[in-house]
Amino acid sequence: VLKKANKRWNILYGATRSGKTFVSYSLALLHIKEHENDNILFAGKTLNTIDRNVFDPMRRIFGEQYISQIIDKKEIDIFGKRCYVVGANDERAITKIQGVGLGYAYLDELTTFPENFFQMLKSRLDAPNACCDATCNPESPSHFVKQFIDKPDVDCYAEHFTLYDNPFLTPDFVRALENEYRG
Repeated sequence: VLKKANKRWNILYGATRSGKTFVSYSLALLHIKEHENDNILFAGKTLNTIDRNVFDPMRRIFGEQYISQIIDKKEIDIFGKRCYVVGANDERAITKIQGVGLGYAYLDELTTFPENFFQMLKSRLDAPNACCDATCNPESPSHFVKQFIDKPDVDCYAEHFTLYDNPFLTPDFVRALENEYRG
């Protein structure tokens, strides 16, 4: 993933607990470095979910001195780079990104976002070599994210993760999930 996720759109999708979000932390740091002079956006369904799913684990891995707490103005410092943080929980969320130009965006659980937010984001990634990394669980074949991934002319790297891609899960836990999600 770290070698191949160099497209405008890099979407990591698949099974829960498969490791896609974990690998995205390092991917995000690479892309932040590439766009240190551009505006950067992190978005989740809510501020709480992106803090819990992304920033809390990054703080544990890299340290609180490098991944700050979310600041009142809905910003965060990541290795010294000030980044915007927004929640995309409903159709009105597009107002949070209107007017801003971006070099990089990170989207946690993209399939939970309203489609209009995603459509608006496309026009916000206007810096040279702008890119977006996103994680999500699979949805239906008619979901807007799946439709987007399948477009032949979109500059997109999409990596499907399975439960078996995470070597840190115990065999008992893997069997339990296989049984619980079967069918």
